[in-house]
Amino acid sequence: MEARRVAYFQGLGIDVWVGRKPHQRQPDLEAAPGVPERQVEPRRTSPAPQKRREVATPSPPVDGPVPVAAFRIRCFRYGRVFVALAEDAWPWRRFLLDVARAMNGFAAAERQDLVFDWPQPGADPAGGGRAFRAFLGHQTRAGERTLISGRRVLDLLGAQAQETALVDGGVYVTPAAPNPAAKKQLWNLIREL
Repeated sequence: MEARRVAYFQGLGIDVWVGRKPHQRQPDLEAAPGVPERQVEPRRTSPAPQKRREVATPSPPVDGPVPVAAFRIRCFRYGRVFVALAEDAWPWRRFLLDVARAMNGFAAAERQDLVFDWPQPGADPAGGGRAFRAFLGHQTRAGERTLISGRRVLDLLGAQAQETALVDGGVYVTPAAPNPAAKKQLWNLIREL
């Protein structure tokens, strides 16, 4: 898939997954309105390539800090609540939006989406945690309530939590389907804010 189309879909909030065989169309990915579909040539068969023997070579030693793998934290602001979701929490975003509404006192607000991507150009490759903490501090500088979810967010904050709890003054919700006891604990935390 060409980079322009990937950027277009990502701008719409659609995750783009490219299969191992790019000549086959993914059944659940439809062309966006106004974007023409690419015609795929039928695959020509050719004799099977001969197997090559692969030789493992040791990688050269790395000088300096080891770069952190790229990651994305999806965020949104809902009224006076700032929400940060790691990849593993994204499937529960509708539930977490309801939690944000409750933390906002059920007052209607417009959702504003933000994204924290790492690495960033010109930044120290090992500084993802420090950069995310600065980003979060900047986004909550006016005293906004904070809702966080996902393992990566906890790691970036240097925090530990196995269940719903207060973490660094914000509410942490585990990224899973909450059971009734966990929901009760969450609503009690929200009432105490």
